[in-house]
Amino acid sequence: MAGDEKMAAFWAASRALGFEQRQLAEFTGVSLRTVQRWSGGGSNPGWQDITRLAAAAYRVDRDAARRLAAAVGHTPESLGIVSPAPPAPPALPGPAPQAPAAAAAPFALQCVLVEAIVAAAAEALDVSPRVARPAVLAAMERAKAASLSVDDLLAALRPPPVAASAPPAADAKRGKA
Repeated sequence: MAGDEKMAAFWAASRALGFEQRQLAEFTGVSLRTVQRWSGGGSNPGWQDITRLAAAAYRVDRDAARRLAAAVGHTPESLGIVSPAPPAPPALPGPAPQAPAAAAAPFALQCVLVEAIVAAAAEALDVSPRVARPAVLAAMERAKAASLSVDDLLAALRPPPVAASAPPAADAKRGKA
């Protein structure tokens, strides 16, 4: 599809979510000025912005999400927004079917979850998610290289419990050592 159709589908999905430009900027983690450039045709949203918007829109307006996915040559299934339909059962009877393996979260859901983690780090640091993302990535890569699990990180990062301290001795209160 042409760029105009892609952007029309992008804005329709944004409207389906009730987003004004400022809300869209916050949702995508870009500046309001960037969203204004998108609106004016000066630039276009990135792939991650499009897939995140399609995933969010799918929850409230499936048609808008499908149109946005189609505008970039995909389907909600190929973007990982929804699981693909299960294959048809075999025509001939065979051995008993096995239970499907636990599937990983669809790619779009993973993106949303990662964005939530980056946003939490950005909020804790009082910076933009775009500023926090490289720091979170570097920390995760270092943790992976050190074979640390998420539980290991949490245990190491949490402050130790504060022990109840005994009241000062009577001599210390009067200034005697």
